[in-house]
Amino acid sequence: MNLLTNATASFQRIAKLFWTGRSQPGGGSAVSAGVVGRFTQRYKQNRDAALDILRGIAVLLVICFHDPIPAQLAGWLRPIAVPLCAFGWTGVDLFFVLSGFLVAGLLFKELIKRNTLDVKRFIFRRGLKIWPGYYAYLAFAAICLLKTNHTLHDTFMGIAPNLLHVQNYFPHVMVLTFTWSLAVEEHFYLFLPLVLALLLRFSKDRFDYRPCIAGLAVSIMLICPILRLIDYEQHPNPDPFRLMATHLHIDGIAFGALLAYVYHFKPQVFKSLIHYRAALMLTSLLLVSPFFVHTLADNCFFYTFGTTLLSLGFGCLLISLMYVEPGVGKLGQLIQLAPFRAISFIGFYSYSIYLWHFTCREVPYQFLYLIPWIPRTLCWFLQLLLYIGCAILLGYLAARCIELPALALRERLPATRTSSDQANPLTK
Repeated sequence: MNLLTNATASFQRIAKLFWTGRSQPGGGSAVSAGVVGRFTQRYKQNRDAALDILRGIAVLLVICFHDPIPAQLAGWLRPIAVPLCAFGWTGVDLFFVLSGFLVAGLLFKELIKRNTLDVKRFIFRRGLKIWPGYYAYLAFAAICLLKTNHTLHDTFMGIAPNLLHVQNYFPHVMVLTFTWSLAVEEHFYLFLPLVLALLLRFSKDRFDYRPCIAGLAVSIMLICPILRLIDYEQHPNPDPFRLMATHLHIDGIAFGALLAYVYHFKPQVFKSLIHYRAALMLTSLLLVSPFFVHTLADNCFFYTFGTTLLSLGFGCLLISLMYVEPGVGKLGQLIQLAPFRAISFIGFYSYSIYLWHFTCREVPYQFLYLIPWIPRTLCWFLQLLLYIGCAILLGYLAARCIELPALALRERLPATRTSSDQANPLTK
C-alpha cells in the first residue's frame, strides 16, 4: 500500500511539474509554466476566435449527426431536431473549407516570406499535428474490436486502410466510417505542397507561378462536379458512401485554398469583400439551407452540385467572419458572449473531439427513457446534451494528453522550425 501511495504521489508531482512547472504548492509566480501548459497558453493567444467558433460549430454538427438516439424520438422538439441532426453531416464540408483555407495559408505564408518551400518540414509538422492522436485512436479502436469478439484478421482488415489513409476508398470495409474525411484532408496535405514545389521548380524566373495556384483550385472545383455527374450516370442509385472518395469530394478544400490564395496574395481584394459581411452571411444561409431537408443522395442535382453549394456557402461564411476582433464592433462583441466563447473553446479542441466523439455513442443513454418522471421529449434533449458533453470531455482529455504534448514537442524540434518560426512559434 505504501509503495502504491508513493508511486501515486510521485506521478502527481511529475504531472504537476509537466503541466504547471511547479513541483510544490506556492512555488511562486516567478516559476514559469510547464512545457505543455506554457505552450497551450501561447497557442491560444495566436488563434482566431471567429475561426475557432466555426470549428466548434462544425464538430457540434457532426456530433449531432451521429446522435445514437434518432431525432424522431424528440417528441414536440422533432420539427427542430430532425432537420438539425440531418444537417449535421455538412459539418465535414465546413471542416474542409476551413482546412483548405488554413493549411494552404501556411504554405502561402512560407512562399511569401522565403520564396521557397520545405516540403519535408511541412509534412513532418502536419504529421506531428495529426498522427499522434489519430494512431492513438486507431490503437484504442483495435483493442475495443478485439474485446467485442472480432477476430484479429477482421480487426486488421477493418483498420488496415486507416493506417495508410485510404479508408475513404474502402467505405464498405472500414469500421471507423467517420474517419473518411481525415483521409481526404491527408491527401490534400500531401498533394498541395508537392504541386507547389513543382511549380516553384519549373517556373523559376520564366513565369509567375502564383496565378497557377488559383487556376489549379478553380480547375478542381470545376472537375469534381463533372466527376460526380459521371459517377451518378454510372450508378443511377446514389450512394453517399461513394462521395467519400477524395476525387469526388475535395472541391471544398480547393475552395478554401482559393480563398487562402486571395487572402495572402491579393489581400486588398479580400479586405474589400468584408464591406459586404451581411450580404455574405445571407448568401451563405441561402446556399446551405436546402440541406436541412435534402441530402446528397436525393437526386442528380444534389449528388452533383451539393458539395459545391456547401463549399460556396461555408466559404462566404468564412469570409464574413475574417478580420473580426473580439470586443470590437457588433460582431466582435457578439463573439465575446459566453455561448460563443464556449463554442470557441470547443473549436480549439475540435480535432480531438472529432476523433473520439464516436466512442461516446457506446454510452447507454437509453437509461433516461427508463426514468418514468422524465418526459420523453426531455429524455431526447438530455441524452443529446449528455452525448455532446461526453464527446467534449473525452476530446479535451485526449488533446491534453496526446495532441498538445505532440504540438509542444513539434515546436522544440530543430528539424520542424525555421527562422520565421522563431518569431512566431505557434504556426498551425
